[in-house]
Amino acid sequence: MTKDATRHIEQYLPDHADLQQVYEYNVIGTLAIDTYGIIRYVNGVVLPYMGLDKNDIIGQSLFSFYSDIDTDKSNEGKLMRLQEITDCEFKLDIGHATIKWVLMSSRVHRTPGGTLTYLFIRDITNLKKKERLYSYLNEASEELARARDTKSALEKIAQLIVPAFADWFTIDIVKNDRFELQVLKHQDPNKIEWARQYRKNYPPDPNGDVGAAVVLKTGKPGFVPVVTDEMISAIVTDPDQLKAVREIGMQSVIIVPINQKDKIIGVANFISSQVGRHFDEADLDFAKNFAGLIGLSLENARLNEEALNEISTRKRAEHQFRFLADAIPHKIWTAGPDGRATYYNQQWYDYTGTHSFDELKGKIWDILHPDDRAIAAVEWPRAVQNGKGMELEQRFMRRDGVYRWHLSRFTVHKDG
Repeated sequence: MTKDATRHIEQYLPDHADLQQVYEYNVIGTLAIDTYGIIRYVNGVVLPYMGLDKNDIIGQSLFSFYSDIDTDKSNEGKLMRLQEITDCEFKLDIGHATIKWVLMSSRVHRTPGGTLTYLFIRDITNLKKKERLYSYLNEASEELARARDTKSALEKIAQLIVPAFADWFTIDIVKNDRFELQVLKHQDPNKIEWARQYRKNYPPDPNGDVGAAVVLKTGKPGFVPVVTDEMISAIVTDPDQLKAVREIGMQSVIIVPINQKDKIIGVANFISSQVGRHFDEADLDFAKNFAGLIGLSLENARLNEEALNEISTRKRAEHQFRFLADAIPHKIWTAGPDGRATYYNQQWYDYTGTHSFDELKGKIWDILHPDDRAIAAVEWPRAVQNGKGMELEQRFMRRDGVYRWHLSRFTVHKDG
């Protein structure tokens, strides 16, 4: 391009003052930095989420506020080399309790008066938070799936919530028309003991008209993003209880119902007591989804416990049966629905001289007298097929090789 052509184009380029006047009406946060990375302009959209006045921003390095999340800081390098970037993630950290995230794009604007890089910034903090919470929810789901009993499930649930999501966390299950506390979690053991005493002094009423009772009745979450002392004073009228509640230091509260098979079985209570830490809609969505995991986890733990109890009961019954079967002077054996042997009592081993189930099972036809095998080969399959008992007189060879007559009686046992 010739110098005349360049000069012709430059005379139509807006200077920075005109451009910045336009950006004042931009709905997207806009900053401008010079070739040294110093902020020379900021529009009004940026100020609220940075939480600073314009005078506190202009004249400062961009990178004292915004940091490139890439480990090699490649996007910072591009900006300093006057290269343009598009939708790159930066982290905004200005000393607040909450880190904010932005997407940043840039355009370099050169005029005879100097060169500035204009940065167009979109706040994606809520999107990143939802992304993090759903990722955490997936991790929680995997962790809870490993719980095999109610106690371990409740312990894991509490560990997942405090302190990562809330400062206080409780689970109450409704039994016999009252709340039964299942979980009370806080990082400080002393505060847990204090809270248990508070619950003892002021037990929650499931038939009340505030808090968890309302959630239980309506099935709708209770959500107070910002708890004020006026709110607490309006609900708690007893002076001693009011003093105790203030010790909790509630900043924000979420109460959600816990469901099992379309039935509300209890409530989960999430409390933030950290100054400046307030729950928002993303947190509410997480709490509702997590409550679903709680209900599912407790149901799975219950079913697993029932299965383990059933197995334990069966084992005890089997042990008792074998004890009795080995104690009587008769030979007893059992078979499955297919007619195959599943158990021989001790009298069989003593009589035949065998030492293991598999050994005896493999020899049982050999120790039956040859003249009795043909009848047994017909009658036994018929009894199995018909599901009916029978009696046979048979000779079985003793361990010394002598055959002895036996009356074999077969009975049928059907489950249910």
